[in-house]
Amino acid sequence: MERLRRKAGTRLLTVGAIAAALVLAPATARAALITAVDYNTVSGSIGSLYQDSGGTVFTKTTNFLTADLTSQGGPASLVIGTLTSSVYYNSGIFTYVLDVTPALATATRLSTGFLPTLYNNTAGWDFNKAFAAGSTNLPGGSTAFFAVLNATNLSWTANPTQTALWNASHLTDIPFFFQTSVDPGISNYNLGGNGFQTGSAMGYAPVGPLAAVTEPGSLVLLACAALGIGVVLLRLRRPQWLGPSPN
Repeated sequence: MERLRRKAGTRLLTVGAIAAALVLAPATARAALITAVDYNTVSGSIGSLYQDSGGTVFTKTTNFLTADLTSQGGPASLVIGTLTSSVYYNSGIFTYVLDVTPALATATRLSTGFLPTLYNNTAGWDFNKAFAAGSTNLPGGSTAFFAVLNATNLSWTANPTQTALWNASHLTDIPFFFQTSVDPGISNYNLGGNGFQTGSAMGYAPVGPLAAVTEPGSLVLLACAALGIGVVLLRLRRPQWLGPSPN
């Protein structure tokens, strides 16, 4: 009887975890769980690292950084992990591999800062690496994370039943991945957890080369240009009774 109670309790906790993962996703009818794929089952067929016509090899390592809140009396920016984003290409399909290593214990959620168009709903993580990072792998699958696709992003939320996952004794890397037919540009990925701010890292993403994130300096130049055009238009439209425009 006690064994049946524990089993029922585990099932209820898993159902609750799935519900929590969906609640964390932006509210939308399109939010749906993705059946996780083990990266080890596809890594041999994803081709080689993508290289464009200019010779750029698409792999890079960046840090997950929290926001600098010192101007508001808060903490300075903090490195909470590293991201190595790599793009592989084979027969029209791009595989985006996100190798995440947390620097702080209890990281619980990785998400994209964009909405990927998945190929055959293919997304997942490395089950063996998740096991090494403290999760419990069940026969035929992994219960480490719940992958959720919604109207704004793709996310991987840690299963709360996996209490040792990415704890202080298991701060090792886990490769996550997804597949799409969209070529790479640059966008952001987010890593959140218990007891610390969410941090963001820039990496290769299926947003297309022309949709890459605009640098802040470019935004300032665009704003100045728009202001200058507005001034010219105001001068051209100045009513005659106000006299000529001042030089």
